[in-house]
Amino acid sequence: MPYYSPSPTGIRIEEVIIRNKMARQMLAGFRQSMPTLESVWRYLETAMNDAPAIVEEISRLTAEVDQARLDCANLLAAMRAAIHAEDEGELDPLWYVRDELRHQAAAGAPYGPPSASGREP
Repeated sequence: MPYYSPSPTGIRIEEVIIRNKMARQMLAGFRQSMPTLESVWRYLETAMNDAPAIVEEISRLTAEVDQARLDCANLLAAMRAAIHAEDEGELDPLWYVRDELRHQAAAGAPYGPPSASGREP
């Protein structure tokens, strides 16, 4: 089952899916009662077939954005921990940031830990 988070645009994905199913049922009824308009019904059916693919793409992109937001929040927390560690005199305050970057890289984030020089490869 795809993940649906609240849409910032106010579009309710579940409602789009339900309306699409209802429109398909109506189309089937019209197709039976007016078979002479088959080319019109086929055109409408093709247009309605696009909706599930669009819904899936929106769901995938929403999940990606949600993960990116979480990754950024975790990196911000690691940066704050590094600043606090520096204030406390820890020997390696940037460990928190490197650890978070390693964790995100292991989870499949499109970025990885810094190189030995402390800069991105």
